[in-house]
Amino acid sequence: PPPFFFKLNTPSAMLRSLVGSEMCIRDSPEGGMTACLSSFIRPMEKAAPTDAKAAALYANTGRAVREAKSKGFDNCVICDHNGNVAEFTVANLFMVKNGVVYTPIPTGTFLAGITRFRVMKLLSQAKIKVVESKIIPDELFEADEIFCSGNYVKLRKINKYEDKIFGNSPIFDLGYKLYWDWMKTI
Repeated sequence: PPPFFFKLNTPSAMLRSLVGSEMCIRDSPEGGMTACLSSFIRPMEKAAPTDAKAAALYANTGRAVREAKSKGFDNCVICDHNGNVAEFTVANLFMVKNGVVYTPIPTGTFLAGITRFRVMKLLSQAKIKVVESKIIPDELFEADEIFCSGNYVKLRKINKYEDKIFGNSPIFDLGYKLYWDWMKTI
């Protein structure tokens, strides 16, 4: 198969595949973004290669982004077939409530990325509790912070979700600092 279709099934294998990539390190967007809830859902693992970065998934996320932009948002949250939050269109989701970081538990509908893994590890090492759990969309309105991680965006905070505006983001700020400090060591 073409090289972009290979499956990297361990975080260390995924990390080894990206170390040294200038695009990976330098070309990520900065600043926060706005997001809404999409009417589209993530495909199930038996319907598409959800555990890989695959072209088959981009048509669905493209429709979701187009929908979000038509509503005036930068991006959107996509749910799985059970109605639980899966991720943003091309980035993993983190939600902070009362100092605890929550991220959707992998259900086979999204790629649990290497940046997600690294952020979870760095925050845990900093004594921030990180929990993989089911998240329902209504819980995002109760969040103190929302942010995302991905190979392209690295870490990016959400300034506004639907009509909720977020202010200070101390957990995101810490994660961002820890991540870029770690990147300087590789």
